Amino acid sequence: MSEHLSAREPTTFDRSFSNLSSTVRSIASEVVLPCDRSLQASLCTIAGEVAATTDRRTPTVAESDAEADTALTFDEHEGQPDEILSSVAEAVALLEGYVQLRYDLLYSDRYTGREQRDAAVLASDHLHAAAYATITDAPVPDGRSLELYRHLAAGSSALAAEFAELTPTGPDDDTGADATPRAQPSDDSSVHPRAVLAETATTLGATAVGAADETRAAMNAYARSLSTALCRVTASASSSESGAVPASTAARAGTDPRETAARVLSGRADASSSSDGAAVASPGIARHIERARDALAPLVDRSETAATAGTENSTDSTTPGPAPLARLERATRIPFADEQ
Repeated sequence: MSEHLSAREPTTFDRSFSNLSSTVRSIASEVVLPCDRSLQASLCTIAGEVAATTDRRTPTVAESDAEADTALTFDEHEGQPDEILSSVAEAVALLEGYVQLRYDLLYSDRYTGREQRDAAVLASDHLHAAAYATITDAPVPDGRSLELYRHLAAGSSALAAEFAELTPTGPDDDTGADATPRAQPSDDSSVHPRAVLAETATTLGATAVGAADETRAAMNAYARSLSTALCRVTASASSSESGAVPASTAARAGTDPRETAARVLSGRADASSSSDGAAVASPGIARHIERARDALAPLVDRSETAATAGTENSTDSTTPGPAPLARLERATRIPFADEQ
């Protein structure tokens, strides 16, 4: 039978971080991007939107009880896609902030001195815990809430393993103003954790609305390839341009192609715009872009099958702009305009 739960209202996480000290609060507030500017939150949301339009449906009157029980449906005890994904995307944005802080602590001199670095560690720990607390607010059945928690835990473990492998060659403790700058990471140091984060984001978004395994796998492959391409473009641009903004802080400064991709995925970018495209050509980057496009093929097939069968959900997302699959395709072009 269908699983039910007591009705619960989706909760918006308090980004004021009022329970933290002023120093820790400032660091935490700065590093968490708004969901519509966050690549990871946008990937989470669009994965859920794709699943909601290809895998979810409302059973017809003619269906038997057995057929209705096995259908992936929204019921009266479950929030609608936008409500569900709002909580989950917020959790992903918090996890993204945690990853950014850990990356900065490993590779940048953004937090100098023991006091600042200790505050950054506390902020990252708070964001990590807040991601878990926030995802439990998603208005989904209890069984799926547990599944979301397990996927978040698996993603966190994978991220911890990635960071454990990334040992910077610079000093471990920059406690003074004259400390030696920390070593710059390799491309893989940036790519691997963010690719894991991207897959975690799409897994959570797709799981939140009860996606089929095939949809979740396709979105994960897309997210990993797109994230890898974007990270490599950002790293290449930062290293080749004089006075360029470091990759670890580019998103906060609004110059990161990842933010351009987030605007495209969330439907808030002009489809004809190419002014934000990166200017660094690389066959390796092009391969990752092509892999992301290839990952869309099964999603297109599933969408066409759903449309032909007349099973598209009537509770479409209210996200502005083109349909989810069109936005996924555009995100492989607009941020890489000069790559093509």
